Amino acid sequence: QYWSEDTVFFDDDFPYSIFSLYLQDEFQMTEDLIATIGARRDAYTNISNPITPRGALVYYPMKNSTIKLLYGEAFRVPNMYEIHYEDQTTNQKRSFNLHSEKIQTTELIWEQRLSDGLFSRLSLFNYNMKNLIDNMMVDEVDSIYQFINISRARAIGFELSIKAQLEVGLSGYANYSFQDAINSDTEEKLTNSPNHLLKLGIAYPVTKHIDGAIECQYEAKRNTVYDTATEPFFLTNLTLAIHPDDERIRLSLLARNIFNVTYATPGGYEHLQPSIPQDGRNFTAKLEINL
Repeated sequence: QYWSEDTVFFDDDFPYSIFSLYLQDEFQMTEDLIATIGARRDAYTNISNPITPRGALVYYPMKNSTIKLLYGEAFRVPNMYEIHYEDQTTNQKRSFNLHSEKIQTTELIWEQRLSDGLFSRLSLFNYNMKNLIDNMMVDEVDSIYQFINISRARAIGFELSIKAQLEVGLSGYANYSFQDAINSDTEEKLTNSPNHLLKLGIAYPVTKHIDGAIECQYEAKRNTVYDTATEPFFLTNLTLAIHPDDERIRLSLLARNIFNVTYATPGGYEHLQPSIPQDGRNFTAKLEINL
């Protein structure tokens, strides 16, 4: 429903049902090789969808090594607003011919235990998306806006992570990812999609009842829908957790963006500004009591 004091712009009901079935089986092909095969079938009363398969091969070449090859497909059905909403005041009409957005993913993963407390993971990925539902586009026949399946996209990249857990209680992680995401039809870089992401974190028990942690995050620029770009930024967060002998009580103190970095993230077509400023330095306190 959408109305004002004197006008009803839209008022309708759209009941629907969903039926889903998922099957999966695992095969121990050899002592060091496992195959997993699965498929899912989703049936919506308002839109049809094919069977989506998934598969995995897991290989153990050495005692502390694992190699995984993963493939999967998934979809997102159009929501009720994208299909049915219409409004003469904004020149928007219904979109009965929408198809589901679909994605195919392929990933190759290598997991390695470097020592008793040190783990590493390298992932190479390739994503292909089609039938992406774009923001309202003009129908050239009647100059009215509607949602349509308009574009395809692909993304390739890799992710490298290392986790450490030392006997003294010190733990940490480092994670770096690179991705190149473009519109397959225009070869233009996707908006709101940074090439580089970096996260670092360290946690340490300051005392028996106090744990401290610091996390740093770097993000490269993101393109906006207005052909501009946000500035790269580096954020630092601090966390202090206090837990007395009585484990029912826990107090957490979080300081975000402690250096008060000025940064912004891209907006959408519905925003007047190309990017949305984010919070500066801010603090959160949380008290948990388990009765």
